[in-house]
Formats: sequence, C-alpha cells, structure tokens
Amino acid sequence: MIDKEYVKEVISRIVKKKSDGSVVPAAASMQEVMASVRDDFLECMRTMCNDREIVVNRTLNSVSFQCL
Repeated sequence: MIDKEYVKEVISRIVKKKSDGSVVPAAASMQEVMASVRDDFLECMRTMCNDREIVVNRTLNSVSFQCL
C-alpha cells in the first residue's frame, strides 16, 4: 500500500508547480498524479536495479523482475 504522505506530497508538488506558473485551475488532475507516480516508480526501480536489489529479465513480450 502506498503511504498517504507520499500521495499528499505528489499532489502538493503538482499544485505548487501550477501555482508558481500561474496556471488555472491550480489543481492536480488524475493524469498528472499518475504520471508523477509512474516517474517516481521508474526512478526507484532504476536505483534498485543499479544497487542490485532487483534484477530485470527481458521476456518475449515484456520484462520481468525478481528481488535478490
């Protein structure tokens, strides 16, 4: 389960970016939240892969992961 504080931080980050740029309405859409979470997830996965915490396997149609 995702931490509630992380969700609040993602939404706050999007809203702050919009309010700093004078974008109206200064609210986070579901698409923006999902894109931000996806970016954070991919960054974490890359770090874990580089630190050898997980391993990535290429399959015929996709990729798979294993914890080490």
